[in-house]
Amino acid sequence: MGRQPSVGLHQRHRSLRRPEIVGYTIEEYSADAADVSIVQRFPDDSLASTLTPVTWSGDDWKLTLPVSDTNPVEDLATLPDDIVDLEGTRQ
Repeated sequence: MGRQPSVGLHQRHRSLRRPEIVGYTIEEYSADAADVSIVQRFPDDSLASTLTPVTWSGDDWKLTLPVSDTNPVEDLATLPDDIVDLEGTRQ
């Protein structure tokens, strides 16, 4: 019985791609709280955003835990015009 050819590390890495956060938009803002839409790109190149509430606490923004089990996810056809782009910050 012959050995199966091994899959190269690069090929395995590509097949295991995970969703990436590509940026965010600020939907609502006050000094004490904000609603942030976090934009993600999935392995099939589809886009989605998740509305994430944050609260100012101490000296930083903290995630506000949802009351329900899920946060709404919105399917996106394109990146929002006002996105804060995080893709260029990756090395």
